Amino acid sequence: MINLLQEDTPAGGAGSATTLVSNAVANNLTNGSYLIAWIAAAAGTDIHDVTDSNGQLFLRVGHVSDATDTSDLWCYVFNNNTFTNKPTVTVTWNATIGERNIHVQEFSGAKNQTPDTSNFPALIVNPGTATDAISVALTSSAQPAMIAGVVSRISGAGAPVAGTGFTGTTHFATGVAFDHGIFETKRVTATGSNPCTWTDSVNGGSATYLAMAIILDEAPVVAPVMPFGPMPKQLYIMP
Repeated sequence: MINLLQEDTPAGGAGSATTLVSNAVANNLTNGSYLIAWIAAAAGTDIHDVTDSNGQLFLRVGHVSDATDTSDLWCYVFNNNTFTNKPTVTVTWNATIGERNIHVQEFSGAKNQTPDTSNFPALIVNPGTATDAISVALTSSAQPAMIAGVVSRISGAGAPVAGTGFTGTTHFATGVAFDHGIFETKRVTATGSNPCTWTDSVNGGSATYLAMAIILDEAPVVAPVMPFGPMPKQLYIMP
């Protein structure tokens, strides 16, 4: 089963620089786990690379920018982590950039593959206050699976709340990117449409959000194989 094992305390960088280093996770990583790095910053330049202190190079799976080009949101992943320490993750941009923030999550039980990201980045303007009105369209091709997502408030006064059936995790109100954002996860057991949603309960439906979500398929359970075939029948010897 897929589980969110842990997540770091979000790291933010005021001012402008070309890099940002995450906080280390609290516990040692699990061998074979799946790592997600959610990154936000002011607009102006793109990310060059994302690596952890173990030398693992993360794969970019998505990017979305707001309509007025003032903030960007990225998602990078590394599947099949092979270390069991407490690394940090470093983001390097192509040029100096402000309002930098990074948050790292570790999952167990995920299939070793690039995540399903069909139609996943979204810019939501004035979503209204209806339940689950902030939505990222996702389609599951396999089940069971885990949806992991983040919404970042660009304008407005506070964070939305987790969508129906989702578990909200870390909140942001740091004064830098990811301001008033919320991460959330949900395990799904059906294929087809499985959107990642939030509800704008604090801004009267009049705000701008960047949202992003991915689907991690659950790794298949492999039955143990006897090394020498079936166990032989017990032989009884008469005295």
